[in-house]
Amino acid sequence: QGRQRPPPGAIAGPMSLSAYKAGPEEGARNRQRIEALAKLPENGVCADCPLLGPRWISINLGAFICLPCSGIHRNLGVHVSKVRSVSMDALNDDWVDNMERWGNARVNAEWQGAGPPGPPPRYSTGPARR
Repeated sequence: QGRQRPPPGAIAGPMSLSAYKAGPEEGARNRQRIEALAKLPENGVCADCPLLGPRWISINLGAFICLPCSGIHRNLGVHVSKVRSVSMDALNDDWVDNMERWGNARVNAEWQGAGPPGPPPRYSTGPARR
């Protein structure tokens, strides 16, 4: 199909993943692979918040994310995060390979900043105040 795969062990990023859509056979095979990855304990919680059972993925970052966080990732732009559904999209080999390479434990170890000790701050969704 003329697609270029990153070399084995390479750290995948937005430029190294293929953009083609998987055909029916490849999509079915990869649906089983991604579902198995989603069942791993480290992927059972959203990479960005404490919601359980994330059903969305950032294919270039390698993170399993929940629906609300998927909207945030989409708003970041495809140059930052490319969001796909675990169950509704036909995923190609490169994308699932990257999810296997990363996963939420490695993603958070790499990208999550070290904040101050203690519980995270609570944010209000109400109107802004001066």
